[in-house]
Amino acid sequence: VVNYTIIITNTSSDDSPNLVKDSIVDSLLGSLSGCDSLATSDSCTINVAYTVKEGDPDPLVNTVTVHYHPSGFPNDITASASHSTDLVHPDFTLSKQCDPTTAGVGQTITYNCTIANTGDITLNRVSVTDSLLGDITSSFPASLTPGQSTTVSKSRTVLASDPNPLVNVVTATYQVAGLSNQLTRSSSCSTAITGCAHTMGYWKTHPEQWDQASDYTTAFGGTGNPGFVTTSVFPWLDPSLPASTTYLDILNMSVKGDITVSLAQQYISAKLNQAFFGVPANIAQAISDTEAYLAAHKVGSKPTGAARQAGADLQSILGNYNTNTGTAACPTQFK
Repeated sequence: VVNYTIIITNTSSDDSPNLVKDSIVDSLLGSLSGCDSLATSDSCTINVAYTVKEGDPDPLVNTVTVHYHPSGFPNDITASASHSTDLVHPDFTLSKQCDPTTAGVGQTITYNCTIANTGDITLNRVSVTDSLLGDITSSFPASLTPGQSTTVSKSRTVLASDPNPLVNVVTATYQVAGLSNQLTRSSSCSTAITGCAHTMGYWKTHPEQWDQASDYTTAFGGTGNPGFVTTSVFPWLDPSLPASTTYLDILNMSVKGDITVSLAQQYISAKLNQAFFGVPANIAQAISDTEAYLAAHKVGSKPTGAARQAGADLQSILGNYNTNTGTAACPTQFK
């Protein structure tokens, strides 16, 4: 907003009649009211405001023109005055890149944010927020002079609960120095989350990794004590099997055409992959469906017909995931 103060003074001789207004016209605001009559040496002030618009010329010149006539006479007494306002053009750009653009659970993504003052006036920082990292205002420069550019790098580790793709949005607000105007810009980048899964063979030959942390053993309903998974009895056992059969024993068991055995082996592997790396929703559902299936068709029961086919369908889903997902995106300790 530009505030204009217009002062009109009657500079006529002392014996002149009052000046009577015919018109007061402002080049930006049009006809103005007030100051209808002025005696000799009198002054009148008009205060008006104009909001700068997009596309206004720079500099912004405002001219006011007044027309008066002496009371009782037709003479046209006119005067004008102008003022020029320098307009500033604040602007800034904000860009964000994800590195890498493909990552797995446990990997670190570096976010590079570049902010540049592309206007002709200094900008002062108000706030900067990140959709994944929260308030990162202090990481950005407190002010940006015209032409100044800076890059801010922040890092974050991919979580098993993260959506795919993992989108990160940064939003920055800066205020024009000396003015109330604020500018807000946003930018985003996306990382494709690739799965990490080990095969049944891997988990069978690496039982020492099953209990690396208590959070993983609780995935099997455990207490979190080291060794729980590899020493605890598998819950869905046919009476034909030893009551002491453990999770690890199941992985070492000969299938011999029993779909419940091969399904249980893929189930254990999928549960370990789920606990360590996370799995997509359809695999989580297949894991849940398998638990219900094994509760009805215990390992060693050798179901036939439709029951066998239902188990084979679940075994295919879990087996394909465990085998085909790959380990390229696995954390280093699982390579």
